[in-house]
Amino acid sequence: MSDITSVINNILPKIQKELLSFRIDAKIYDAQNGTITVEGENLKISYPEWFKNERGQGVLIEGDTCERELVMGISQAGRLKIDFRGKDKRINGKRFPLKICYTSLKIDGEEILTKPVTAWHDEPFKYEKSVKEGDKIVLNLKICPYSYDKTELKEFILSQPIYSCDEIISNIDKIVDRITADNLLKQNQLLTQYCDALENRLNKFELLLNSMLPNENKSGSIYTKQVNDNDILKEVHNNLWVLKDLVMKKSGDEKIRYERVYNELCNSKGCWIGSGSKWATIPTLPHGFHGIFVSGGAKIGKRCVIYQNVTIGSNTTKGSSKNGSPEIGDNVLIGAGATIIGKIRIGNNVRIGAGCAVAIDVPDDSVVVSQKPVIIHKENMDNRFYHYENGKYGYVEDGIFHPVDGE
Repeated sequence: MSDITSVINNILPKIQKELLSFRIDAKIYDAQNGTITVEGENLKISYPEWFKNERGQGVLIEGDTCERELVMGISQAGRLKIDFRGKDKRINGKRFPLKICYTSLKIDGEEILTKPVTAWHDEPFKYEKSVKEGDKIVLNLKICPYSYDKTELKEFILSQPIYSCDEIISNIDKIVDRITADNLLKQNQLLTQYCDALENRLNKFELLLNSMLPNENKSGSIYTKQVNDNDILKEVHNNLWVLKDLVMKKSGDEKIRYERVYNELCNSKGCWIGSGSKWATIPTLPHGFHGIFVSGGAKIGKRCVIYQNVTIGSNTTKGSSKNGSPEIGDNVLIGAGATIIGKIRIGNNVRIGAGCAVAIDVPDDSVVVSQKPVIIHKENMDNRFYHYENGKYGYVEDGIFHPVDGE
């Protein structure tokens, strides 16, 4: 038997190359004969017949390096749809879809990721863009291996005939330990600049908060004082989802510090997005974060659209049959002022109308509406706000309390 070090050194580059394998599917829709040409080095380009229909010919792009630039040439105006995937391997009839971590995706120089995205064959990261005939789309991407756990890596290596030899099988644990360490090292190197930049912004933002809220116990919005450093504030606001994920990765005093910044950020946006809530993708918020409340136990699927003043809350009532938090599927639209409460499941492709209160499961492909209002005619109604103030009963008008004699 050869020395285990030489075995590892021989197999390591091959496996790491496999773990860096990515695939991009691109196609132009709403075009009769739209085609895409691709320019780029060390890429495998194919135009399979099964990827062709009346809407155009799709192109498959495959590679296995950490950084890549390619140019897509567009032949006809339409809607360009791109799926960024990991490769799908089939070995002796067994399917082993490889995951890949996209750390940066730039389209014509504009970064389209707010955080690294893990994708695999069945669940790609999707991007769409309107294009014109003759457009040249420049795509720059950076990738790193997905952090497989040791059980997954062991399964992957032993499933491939080219690695099935006594030396590898008998030393599989040592090989997996080495690959795991190398992958983590490589991933950390690729993400260092990204994380450092984010933490630098957080530090600046915390200094800004401290200057605005000098007393830790002082309550109030961060808008209570004039903000001079709007650029820092805006930059961190745009990264709320990144900051939320970062909070969950911290522990101890560091987690408390990050949570404080995150809570102030939510407060400044007039919302509460529980740091423990899980989102498959960043939602669309047509009117911003105003009045939105999401419990820390909620789970929200892909491509969710949430309008203002929506509550996605937990039921914490003791003994309740729906004690827990909602789970919301993919492609769900939630109208303004809707309330979703308790351990219920909202299916895929559901639309929840404005003002609806939902406390039961909703099946896929459904629309939820509230009951038709009942109109009761009455005359001479007094709709002023009445209450007790300083021991007297009265009403408020134009911001002034007016006592009512004889009450």
